[in-house]
Amino acid sequence: LKKSSLYKVVIAEATRDILLELNSSISRNHDAGLSRLELRIPINFRRVDEAVSNEELQTAIYYNVVQELEQKDYEVRLKFCKEFTLLKVSWSEQTIKKSQ
Repeated sequence: LKKSSLYKVVIAEATRDILLELNSSISRNHDAGLSRLELRIPINFRRVDEAVSNEELQTAIYYNVVQELEQKDYEVRLKFCKEFTLLKVSWSEQTIKKSQ
């Protein structure tokens, strides 16, 4: 139970950090007249022990990020590379108004 709760905290913190960085990047790009961005997001996350693999953490964190963005009508794509993951996000003016 403790491990499960600790993993939930790790996943929530990593998701929050990525979303905070995305929010800032989206605002800057939108203010510059752009309607898309590409952002490198982490591929390695803090592991509590050997019971949960980094791939499992990636899956949970990426899923949370994508779900959050899609709920706000952003278009989201992930491109998996060997050394990083590229998050591609695009939006319309209505998406920005909806998420404010």
